[in-house]
Amino acid sequence: MDVTVYTFFSPNDNDILTIESTASAAYYLTKVSGKTIKVVSDKPFSPPTGMQVGAVPAVLHEVHIFGMSCQRCVNAITEALQELPLQAFQIRLKEERGLFACSKEFQVTTIVNIINNIGPKFTAVASNRTTGLLSEMKTSNYDVRGMTCQRCVAKIQDVVGKL
Repeated sequence: MDVTVYTFFSPNDNDILTIESTASAAYYLTKVSGKTIKVVSDKPFSPPTGMQVGAVPAVLHEVHIFGMSCQRCVNAITEALQELPLQAFQIRLKEERGLFACSKEFQVTTIVNIINNIGPKFTAVASNRTTGLLSEMKTSNYDVRGMTCQRCVAKIQDVVGKL
């Protein structure tokens, strides 16, 4: 989906809070620092306060991320993706997904590969809205008994991960 990444700056914390509350209709927002905020939207966005310092066209990608259980997981993924040329992104723990705004030339498979290579805990799949991969994924449930420690879990994850 084509979107625009709007960047706003304000030295006033109340202005940043106003931009955040106004951005509820947008797809998401990312605080770049305490005084800078990015808002991603497919519609023109103009909050009542703050100074717009940029507006860049982008493509919005959604990646489903399975295996996240806490904020440390979000931080690990964020750190791994920090150096990519993304205009903005947000990892949503409760929704098990990430939203990524990037140039039209950027391949979403790069994000998927990096997340999948962080470790066996995470499985990333691009949404069918961007690549159609999610529709190819199949899910099966198995009842596994006899595991007594984390090493048992790790061994099973290792073997299944190689399938």
